[in-house]
Amino acid sequence: MQDIEIGYRFNNTKFEFGLNGYGMFYKDQLIPTGEISDTGSPIRQNVKNSYRIGLEFDGTWNISKQLNWKATASFSQNRIKNFEEIVKDINGVSPDTKIFYSKTDIALSPGTILSSNFAYSPIEVLTFSLLSKYVGRQYLDNSSAKERSISSYFVNNLLANYSFTALGIKNINATLQINNILNEKYETNGYTFGGMDGDTRKYYNFYFPQAPTNFMLGLNIKF
Repeated sequence: MQDIEIGYRFNNTKFEFGLNGYGMFYKDQLIPTGEISDTGSPIRQNVKNSYRIGLEFDGTWNISKQLNWKATASFSQNRIKNFEEIVKDINGVSPDTKIFYSKTDIALSPGTILSSNFAYSPIEVLTFSLLSKYVGRQYLDNSSAKERSISSYFVNNLLANYSFTALGIKNINATLQINNILNEKYETNGYTFGGMDGDTRKYYNFYFPQAPTNFMLGLNIKF
């Protein structure tokens, strides 16, 4: 693998941000095929030529003493060059079907990932945060087929953190986190398998759905 990167960082009392561009060029990269084994482990294969090229950003804006905003963004192209997909005959009668792609997306490699964190502290010991994350479409296999993919999703969580002292203990943190406050229905991972049935390609997608709105309480004590 050859990795080429260039970056820039800036900061002052109000703003801080970083920008990084990269290009990673692979020979015989080991990538997922989209299928899993009988024990549930991802099946992988080597591909001769592939690359990951992208731009990454992270920044902080101190809007006031009580309010700040942190954000990250990643935009990338994750591609295989001259890829030959082998699709088996599900009846075990016909020979394998070979499909050639001059350029196709690497499985489970979203091209866009965004995150945001608005934090508000009305008093020094209490902080409220709105955590947001967006993940773009991910393909379950290496064919760039929309029908075998995970749709993009946008999820928001709320976090409250309160620090206090009690019973001679100087560092106690109580947290309440409400996850998926908009009750988004989404999946973050999955797999697919199938094959050719005559001239028709059949496939079966399986997804790992995430929890609807839920909450967690936490208490951390440091002596």
